Amino acid sequence: MESPIIGYCFSHEKFLSLNFEQFLILCKKANIKTLEINDEYLNTVSQQQQQHQLSSPLPNIIIHKLTDMLSRELVDDDKTVHLFLEKFRNLIKNESTILMIDNLESVTKLLNRQIQYTLLNEIEHLYVPPFISITDESIAHKNIQQLLTNHNIQYPVICKPIRAHGM
Repeated sequence: MESPIIGYCFSHEKFLSLNFEQFLILCKKANIKTLEINDEYLNTVSQQQQQHQLSSPLPNIIIHKLTDMLSRELVDDDKTVHLFLEKFRNLIKNESTILMIDNLESVTKLLNRQIQYTLLNEIEHLYVPPFISITDESIAHKNIQQLLTNHNIQYPVICKPIRAHGM
């Protein structure tokens, strides 16, 4: 049986903060191959897929921490990040045998607190405190107090940005 290949995709900072080097050492000791999914790898695989001559190794499973990039793609409209994520998504879409831990679509939903709280609210037997979204429009119309009253929100309140992932 061939050794499994674990693909990973992290920013350099996240790689260091997770002490991921230790994980790579453990994989090597267990004869598990690892593969960094970076821009160079994605470009190579993309070209090979277009030519129908895939020779690069493919991971069996991918673990990632792309919340920073997903957040930048959504909020900052970062073209470089968008291009990288597009290639990453194409790899997953075109190679259906790859198992993805925390698919990007699910992670993206969790980046928006409004979506996050709405999803949690749909779960029975789970209490989610009442919440509102304060927009520029509600500030301009000076109706924040009315929103709080309508949603039965009383002081003290907790205020958080809509983006659930800080940068």
